[in-house]
Amino acid sequence: MEEKKGGKRIVAGILIAILLFFMYPIRMPRPLIWLGIYLRTPYGTSWDDAVRIIEKKRSWRIMSDNIEYGYNDGRGRVEGMHIIADVGRSGFFWYLQAIWSFDTNGKLIKIYVYKPLNV
Repeated sequence: MEEKKGGKRIVAGILIAILLFFMYPIRMPRPLIWLGIYLRTPYGTSWDDAVRIIEKKRSWRIMSDNIEYGYNDGRGRVEGMHIIADVGRSGFFWYLQAIWSFDTNGKLIKIYVYKPLNV
């Protein structure tokens, strides 16, 4: 019986975390933010479908979409097609940003999540 209670608590915890992500993502840990974005736009999603999904989400705003140039992720230059979007805000200065990277066929291959360290 004790094992069933533990399993139910884990499932309940995961469901609560996902619910909190959709309510206020900037306060969530980076891995949970990534998971929430991945559930909406899994790897293999086409460029057009990703743009449509991002634009459909009211609180997300595309900042840049580029099919020719790379960008610097702070650790080095990342080449290829990408979409950069704000996916959450808290106040004026704190923001949550996601970058979707695509291969040459226009299929999603990587999702990056950036947020301020003190939020």
